[in-house]
Amino acid sequence: MDRSSPANNVYDAGTDIQDFEAILVVWRETNVTIPGPSGPVTITDPNIAITLNLEVSWPAQLPYAQRQKSFLQQGTVSSGEVECGTVSAAFRRKR
Repeated sequence: MDRSSPANNVYDAGTDIQDFEAILVVWRETNVTIPGPSGPVTITDPNIAITLNLEVSWPAQLPYAQRQKSFLQQGTVSSGEVECGTVSAAFRRKR
């Protein structure tokens, strides 16, 4: 892949090598649980908080149950235009 300019950042099946194929699934949830002074608090208003989920599974040629999987979950709480903080982020491998 020729990366000398953004316009050249294109896969060329004739010259480029493909290591493997993976499936990426992205979804969001409107429930975010954050620590509170008297225990966990769940926020369900999507204007205030969302949880973004990403799952990568590979190799794509295998049935889903036989693929290796990694999962990322990121919760973000916002107050108007200003982000107040990140709730959680962790890649973890699912077996």
